Amino acid sequence: MTTLAALLWLLVLLGLGNFGGEWSRRLSPYYRLLCAWVLGSAVAGISFLALSRWGQFAQAQITIVTGLLTLLGFLGWLRFFSGPDPLPVHRWKELWRSLDVWDRRTAWLVGACLFVLWLDAGTPPRSGDAMRYHLAQMEDLVRNGGFVYRPYYHYNFPIYYSYLTTPLYFFSGGLAVKLFNFLVMGVVAVVTFGLGRAAGIRRPMVAVLGVLLTPGLFRSAATVSNDLAILAYGLAGILLLHEAAKSRNQSLIPIAYAALGFAVGVKYQSLLFLPWFVWLTWVALGRRLQWDGIRRLILAGLVALLLPAPFFLRNYLNTGDPVWPLQLDLFGVERDYLYE
Repeated sequence: MTTLAALLWLLVLLGLGNFGGEWSRRLSPYYRLLCAWVLGSAVAGISFLALSRWGQFAQAQITIVTGLLTLLGFLGWLRFFSGPDPLPVHRWKELWRSLDVWDRRTAWLVGACLFVLWLDAGTPPRSGDAMRYHLAQMEDLVRNGGFVYRPYYHYNFPIYYSYLTTPLYFFSGGLAVKLFNFLVMGVVAVVTFGLGRAAGIRRPMVAVLGVLLTPGLFRSAATVSNDLAILAYGLAGILLLHEAAKSRNQSLIPIAYAALGFAVGVKYQSLLFLPWFVWLTWVALGRRLQWDGIRRLILAGLVALLLPAPFFLRNYLNTGDPVWPLQLDLFGVERDYLYE
């Protein structure tokens, strides 16, 4: 049942993001869902951030917001399936038939890895990061009706991922958050497959298998952490920019930067993706700057900045350093805080 709850919340997020304009209907189902993953996550994260900011992290308010988001997600799925090119069963059959014997064997190995990861993810949370940081902070949010400033090293990082999984923790506990993280690993696998196809790799399933067998990612998929989330959003943004360059669909550029902005709102290290974003944006704009491209670039930059801005502003007001606990000397902040 807990796995079902995590899966349903993932479907709600994907449904939330299916309210794009006509530009989204011109995309393939794969890229429509990729955009939906970014936009739906941003809507849900901002919604629960607002509840926390207003001190409304209580059962009634969270239930109402979760119910509203679920309804919108359902309507979004109806819109998706009413589109010109949904994902009928025969398309999955065609995809499977297009795989040769080696691709099918690799697909079975990927399925076996995911099954093992699911079994591990279904065990109670027990890692140090989960119990002393992520879940502990979520419990503090719930107990205090929202975010309360505390001068701890880890407590003041961006926490969009905690807000994103609020309904799961509130109604199903830490195990649901852990299982949702396993599903995020599935998103990373799907995006990796898309990147492999976009790069012209002959057997992209091998790349997916390599990602699943990477020790650090294998561990992250069965713990409560936010590391997989920055991969899921950062790589999604890169793939959207690649598609924007390939199809000349510049409407995807702001969504790609929304993915980057949300990733920064999950973890500061997501800024390491920025060089790839800048280069792919230059390619998507045809390697030249015209007024229309400049407008889209300004919009993309604002989106990427505004999404994590609440955490920068929160830290500046509380500590004097917008990226606390980083760059303390740059902002003239004394090192008088607790570091653990």
